[in-house]
Amino acid sequence: MKLEILQENLSRGISSVCRILTSHPQIPILANVLFKASMGQLEIVASNLETTIVVGVGAKVEKTGEFTVPGRSILEMVNGLSADKLDLELKEGFLALSGGKFKGKLSGTPAAEFPKLFEGESANKQTAVWEINKTEFQTVVGRLAFAAAADESRAVLTGVVIKSDKNGLVLAATDGFRLSVDQIKTSRENKDELKFILPARALNEVARVLGEEKNKDENKKVFRLVYFEEKNEVVFEMGDTKIISRLIAGNFPDYEKIIPSSSQIKIVSTTGELSKAVRLAAIFARESANIVKLRLEKGKLKISANAPQVGENESEMDVTLEKGGGEEFSIAFNYRYLLDLFSCLEETEICLGFNGPLTSGVFTVSKHPSFLHIIMPVRVQA
Repeated sequence: MKLEILQENLSRGISSVCRILTSHPQIPILANVLFKASMGQLEIVASNLETTIVVGVGAKVEKTGEFTVPGRSILEMVNGLSADKLDLELKEGFLALSGGKFKGKLSGTPAAEFPKLFEGESANKQTAVWEINKTEFQTVVGRLAFAAAADESRAVLTGVVIKSDKNGLVLAATDGFRLSVDQIKTSRENKDELKFILPARALNEVARVLGEEKNKDENKKVFRLVYFEEKNEVVFEMGDTKIISRLIAGNFPDYEKIIPSSSQIKIVSTTGELSKAVRLAAIFARESANIVKLRLEKGKLKISANAPQVGENESEMDVTLEKGGGEEFSIAFNYRYLLDLFSCLEETEICLGFNGPLTSGVFTVSKHPSFLHIIMPVRVQA
């Protein structure tokens, strides 16, 4: 392997793949990145077994070949160089790197030992292919991936379930205390219903890459999602970058059963004002199990929290009553769940639906009727 490449391009490529490297990989070679040189291009690959990222970078390749080197080390080395062009060459088990007045080499591992998680798939093995709007995908992922669980003890809850039908893709995430559901309109030739679970971390990584690519090609507004049922994986194709993600095995909870068919009380509030009131209440709620109370009284919404050792507060807001509200009503939530929701919404108005102090609160936005968020209430003493 021997090639010449721009320092800026090499740095960008390595940085993109190194974000998924873990401090304690399952197998030692997963601390490495794979360099795969073909005519006119250098592929840079990193994997944590769950997710694999492949970035293609233009290069002047004199000799093709492949080799792996420690990801963190090569990233620090390349980022520390000021030369515009760099020469990379594989020499006797080392990757030699030079540019300007600098020369160095890194010990690595043969590419044959790197897991074969990034191989291309032939078209006849594809189960389904969708073309998805980049901006819509980023918005939807931002609205629901945060609701997935962080605790690995229930692996399916760390993922986002994706169901495909004739209208597009329905996505849902839950950690058992909250639920987010949204829809992406798209189409494909095969109209059979499909269902699979993707790691939330992988979806967040795809959204991040799309954000970075946003200004590079304004004319390319869509990317491809390819599903391989036989391989139990999906591939996100985004220009020079591919993200391959393994699917999560298991049965996702039947979340549709917990979505209320209607709400006895519906109020519309300003997202920013509501968020500000909850943040003020959080000063006290942090010392009292994170509990904030929402009370509807005489057409006003009052948000309060109290902690015996700190104090108490209450904010009063004007709201629009769309349904119910004739009697005083109160409900309590973990303030963190409320703020997580408010922080991901771009809309200025939010609708809150309630059926009782011990039933789930339903949060929607009128401009995007496909989006729905549910938060379980906290039981508090009267």
